[in-house]
Amino acid sequence: MAKKVYRTARGTNLDLGALQLQHEKTAAIGNMRVNARGDEITPDGRVITNRQDSVNEKYYDLHTMVPQEDEIIESSVSKSKAPEADVDDSFENLLMDVTPAEPAVVKAPSLSDSVATLQSKTSTEIKAPREQKKSISGVKRI
Repeated sequence: MAKKVYRTARGTNLDLGALQLQHEKTAAIGNMRVNARGDEITPDGRVITNRQDSVNEKYYDLHTMVPQEDEIIESSVSKSKAPEADVDDSFENLLMDVTPAEPAVVKAPSLSDSVATLQSKTSTEIKAPREQKKSISGVKRI
């Protein structure tokens, strides 16, 4: 166990490791029914299961694979396949009359178009809040 020795404000040394070992068999406070070491105990203080045994049991439950005798579920892909007798192996049905479509002509905006739209948007003046206050008529100061 690691040494856990601390110096208190009064200058005395406090060894927490020795304190833990001294009180490891006392019942812990709470409703878990364990002692300070982690063993499960009865209300009168007898140990039911050791901490190491309970940890090993949980580890075994988590890390062992239990084979199950469930039926194997078939995937939906195998059910959707058509029967072999209905399949037509001829390639004549696959050949189609394909004509290339005409590409759509998209006109990119020119620089003059962009400048014109920008000027039309900025033609309406937007005043700063300070200038808006100046334009309000009426008494400004009392």
